[in-house]
Amino acid sequence: MSLERVGRNRRKGGIDELKPPNMAQQESNWKKLSHYFSTLLPQAKEELKPILRQMFQASINEDYTTASDGIDCANSNELLTKHQLIVMVCNYGQVDLLLNFLCSSYTMDLSRVLIFCTDEKTYRIVMELDILGLQVYYNSVLFQSVSTDAAKAYGDDVFVSVMWAKVVVIHLIQQILLPNDSKQRKRRKYCSNIRNRIYDSDGGIDILFQDVDVIWNKPKFQQAPTNTTSITHPLDLFQDYSDIDIILSEDGARNVRYAPYGGNTGFYYIKHNTRTVW
Repeated sequence: MSLERVGRNRRKGGIDELKPPNMAQQESNWKKLSHYFSTLLPQAKEELKPILRQMFQASINEDYTTASDGIDCANSNELLTKHQLIVMVCNYGQVDLLLNFLCSSYTMDLSRVLIFCTDEKTYRIVMELDILGLQVYYNSVLFQSVSTDAAKAYGDDVFVSVMWAKVVVIHLIQQILLPNDSKQRKRRKYCSNIRNRIYDSDGGIDILFQDVDVIWNKPKFQQAPTNTTSITHPLDLFQDYSDIDIILSEDGARNVRYAPYGGNTGFYYIKHNTRTVW
């Protein structure tokens, strides 16, 4: 009996739904990536640094106890919460969803939320809201290939262009290191060794990415006095996952394209370390 090599997602009738990119697609993709790494990434990093420094200024300037002070890494979550960020991406076609999120969370702390607007219309709309603490970023060159329309179907050209932006912004933030004082570096290194963490890059940012159609559960995340045992913010949910690099949501998709984990990138958390930075 002769055997034939087939794609892992070949359907009945011989249709292969997961074809590799052809030469034209490969050349287009490499050209896009090359431009991003050589030109767009350095420029966007310099523009984002002051925004991120402002967002984390309080934690950078805060006085830390050190390992010599007898800290208890096993029971201390400060190591995990200082450089955490919620990231969202929105184009004009999804701006209604973004406005819905902002309206639903108007009583909550948005000082750790950074919204990447992929077009000027969306940027102006969000900026005119003048929401306390909310940070917004727009770069016309970085997002010039992203459509301003709403996707009409999963996987269409508009959908793909927005997904490109969602991948780029996470990589972009992962390349930025914020300055830490010597006490924080000592504490981080000490606790990293205790927990076998891989934080060899000081100042990295852990990211919670969410699509604009995700709404926070207000009864769970309502503002409350600081309490080490209560969850008052979405980022608090991830304090206890010290040994996990990426936490993905799951939407029930079980086809081969998303095997083996069936992860969904509409809501996921990614730690900054050597396993995730690329």
